[in-house]
Amino acid sequence: MSDNRSAANQEQGTKNQEQGTKNQEQGTKNSRMRLTSTLKLNIPMKTKIPHLILAGLLATAMVTHHADAALIAHYDFSDGDLFDDETGNGYTLTQPESFGTGITFNGDGFSAHFDADNSSASGGENQLFAGGFNGAAGTDYTVSMWFKTTVTEPTGNSSIFSSTGANDWQIEDTSNLKVLADATDLVSTVSSLASDTWYHVVMWTDGTDGKFYLTQEGSSLSLEATQTGTYSMDDFRIGVNRAQNITWEGDYASIAIYDTALTEDELNVLRVSGPIEIVPEPSSTALLGLGGLALMLRRKRS
Repeated sequence: MSDNRSAANQEQGTKNQEQGTKNQEQGTKNSRMRLTSTLKLNIPMKTKIPHLILAGLLATAMVTHHADAALIAHYDFSDGDLFDDETGNGYTLTQPESFGTGITFNGDGFSAHFDADNSSASGGENQLFAGGFNGAAGTDYTVSMWFKTTVTEPTGNSSIFSSTGANDWQIEDTSNLKVLADATDLVSTVSSLASDTWYHVVMWTDGTDGKFYLTQEGSSLSLEATQTGTYSMDDFRIGVNRAQNITWEGDYASIAIYDTALTEDELNVLRVSGPIEIVPEPSSTALLGLGGLALMLRRKRS
């Protein structure tokens, strides 16, 4: 009988162990479900995957310093609309009255080409203007975009991007690519751009200092200049200088504005991904693990 009891006890112990394993597995599953639920974000349908990834990073406890950071404006040119803000925040781009016809969509499905049109007395026809932005990014913000050009000697103060405000600034494609500002200029070491090559450019400020990043695609993140100063952005223009009389010629992809000064780790998510355009489902969940996905994403070109 004792042998029977021992066998029964052993069998019961095995059952208890199996049940414990099941309970542990269920607990792990529940934890994962809670994590997924916690990180589920209201991501706009046409948000680029790099911004989806970054939104996930910003939503986790591992980046508590930027827990309230947000992508507040995004223009990706992938949907055949030059003007709409993909975030749904309504910072729609507009065209000036003298708007030319030299802004067209490229065949790659994610970028737009701006022709320089400086033939008239006023110049600056081919530009896009965010006149209703009204300083929505605050005093510390990040402007990120991709661009490329085949023009090796641009005209005068030809500018890729410019802001309005008490201390306005412009990203100027001149002898050395720079941020020309009412505050201290941010001058890069890049004296000439490689033709027809994508660059990631970032204007960064924490309200006290400004930073200018300029990185050729496939290269490591490059901080070109840091200066103390105030850099305002009440509204902004794409493709023209602050005076609106000299336009820039080239291609744009994924222009994004965040209402915080992103960390370099966060900037690297955008840099590594490149100006690709992958559209997730509206119910997409931004998980911390997506940061690894960014390292594998590369854009296919013809």
